[in-house]
Amino acid sequence: MKIIKILGLIILSLIGLILCFILVIKVLGYRTNIANGITSAEIKQIEIGMPFEETISILGKPFKIYTRGGQHSIAHCKNPKFLEMSVDTNIDIIQVVDSFFNGTYCCDSWKESIQKGVTLEYTRRPCFLRNLFSKFPMLWVHLDSNYCVQEVYARELDLDLKPVIYSLYRKVDYDTWKEVPNEISLYINEELLEKYFTSRLTTKTLDNGKQIDKRLVGIWQGSEKDQQVLGIEKRWEMDRKEDGTFTTNFEFILDGETFSSIENGNWWVEGNVFFEHHENSGKIDSYKFIVLNKEQIKFKMLTTDFDFAVSNYSFIDTKVKKDSVERK
Repeated sequence: MKIIKILGLIILSLIGLILCFILVIKVLGYRTNIANGITSAEIKQIEIGMPFEETISILGKPFKIYTRGGQHSIAHCKNPKFLEMSVDTNIDIIQVVDSFFNGTYCCDSWKESIQKGVTLEYTRRPCFLRNLFSKFPMLWVHLDSNYCVQEVYARELDLDLKPVIYSLYRKVDYDTWKEVPNEISLYINEELLEKYFTSRLTTKTLDNGKQIDKRLVGIWQGSEKDQQVLGIEKRWEMDRKEDGTFTTNFEFILDGETFSSIENGNWWVEGNVFFEHHENSGKIDSYKFIVLNKEQIKFKMLTTDFDFAVSNYSFIDTKVKKDSVERK
């Protein structure tokens, strides 16, 4: 009897451990590796035909690139040529893909059917055990022969295919199998998109109901010349606080002389649009912003009451390190 009780306790303990393991695996499954912490707002910025450089400036570099380039002759191609490799910070993706397609052909079928292009993979598949017990997202961006966006596609997976999360592509005429110019197909499963590519980790809701993006908080420096007013160079240091207020110290350089001013106000975001309300004038400016990396943010003017010298005013803010601020 004692042996039976001991065996029973052991079995119950094992069942408990297995259930705990499954629970942990499921929780961890929602934390699938997503390159650069890509958010739903950033995915929605990608457009069909967008150049490679602009795509990378929004999403960053992918985990992996791959292309097979065409069809292979099963009978005669002993070593089918294809490209699949992980991407590190130093790799020049375009150079690697160009070298691949400019190399020798592995068979006549591949040579005749070759279609230059590359796929950027922005998610990592979880390990086998996590794959067994949890669903996960995958995100791909397909580029055409000119390295422009041809398709953006995200899907929920486990051991089987699951619902589409996001799909953006140019419509195809299925009689001719050719793309239809200026006809774009877009499908979004908002629930799944926010579930996996949520921006909640970076945003904070203030007491007034407005949201800030915590990636923009801190002291940032920037400059421009001849974009706002011809002949004037402008430099600034902006302190964006987590309570939604800001203070900006400006320096204006004109004909060798330097003038300064201080401006205070409030800031907030709506998706990928940044707003700043100026206390002195009561005016609100808005900018589209892209987080290039942890230390740089690119802003492009959307609305202002000021008549700028250029119509496409943009600039990059660079974050000031704490030790630099303390030395001042």
